[in-house]
Amino acid sequence: MEKYSGLPENNEQKVDSSKSFPKGFSYYIAGFTDGEGSFSVSFRILKKLTLGIECVPSFAIGQKNGKKNVQLLEKIRDYLSCGSVRYSKGDNCYKYEIRSLSLIREKILPFFEKYPLLGEKATDFTIFCEICSLMAAQQHRNKKGLIRILKLAAKMNNASPKRKARLLDLQALLEKNDKEQIISTFPE
Repeated sequence: MEKYSGLPENNEQKVDSSKSFPKGFSYYIAGFTDGEGSFSVSFRILKKLTLGIECVPSFAIGQKNGKKNVQLLEKIRDYLSCGSVRYSKGDNCYKYEIRSLSLIREKILPFFEKYPLLGEKATDFTIFCEICSLMAAQQHRNKKGLIRILKLAAKMNNASPKRKARLLDLQALLEKNDKEQIISTFPE
């Protein structure tokens, strides 16, 4: 697995010195992520793209409504110096989320390499790192690379049968070089 060098030489996370964070907050974030976070990759149909499929990595932590919960997500955002906190109507919760490949590679991957996950999400993190490396190498822009990313994404987060089926369908259509079928089967 590729190592990311987003952390300074001394491996300390740079944080806003005007804010107060409890000692050991990095370990807290790692543990909290093990329970409430997710590493995922979403796929969106876009006609303007060569292959017709956009690939978007995401790191998120969700919490049910409540002022303290939102404040905690904001504190994590401030500590990691990236991302945003928003309300997700579909999930009925607040989410701290980062969807920028460059920020994920610069901030999130190095953070979790230094403060590793200990639960089942450690496997998802490893797969997520591989997908982010493929994307950084522009592999999501060619058929072979995108198919590899789809296969990897199907292994993440105990994907539901519906999600696995959708990813396999996308993969099969890509293998047939059928952009028009992708667009008609999975509208934007």
